[in-house]
Amino acid sequence: MHISYRFLLTLFLCSPTLLITTPAHAARKVCVKANGKAVVKRKCRTVKGEIQLELSSLVSALQGPEGAQGPQGPQGIQGEEGPEGSSGISGFERLETLHSSTVGAGLSRAVFSPECPDGKAIISGSCMTNTLSMNLTSSTRWSGATGNRWRCDWYNWTISPVPADLSAEVVCAYIDS
Repeated sequence: MHISYRFLLTLFLCSPTLLITTPAHAARKVCVKANGKAVVKRKCRTVKGEIQLELSSLVSALQGPEGAQGPQGPQGIQGEEGPEGSSGISGFERLETLHSSTVGAGLSRAVFSPECPDGKAIISGSCMTNTLSMNLTSSTRWSGATGNRWRCDWYNWTISPVPADLSAEVVCAYIDS
């Protein structure tokens, strides 16, 4: 049996209620009889020459090319206010230790900043000196038995003792997550 697209188009266009009003629980099928008439029933009888039409095939066969994008729709309504964010970083505090001494030739000296107060975290640190005869070999956060501090390691690279002011500074703050 040959079914033309004209027949399918006529069936589709003239019977929109067939596709829309048939309850899903009824499991209706579109069957084409041997004489070419289309009927809706629960089951097509192939022994009587009926052919079941697949509606998905019918729709895809009749579907044209994709159209152009439509205009942008109106702006939606304002959404609900979100939860309050964290307070972030607060309570900045700068603490410094100044250590004045004479460092022997070829010797090292470690200088530690004061501890950050309880509840505060280290944000940054720095090391300073008043002489070019001392090399900074390390500048790092240090968490030892005495708490959170900044550590500065200095080295006297000269062949004689050097009087130096060596400092270690730490910046502490409360961090809310």
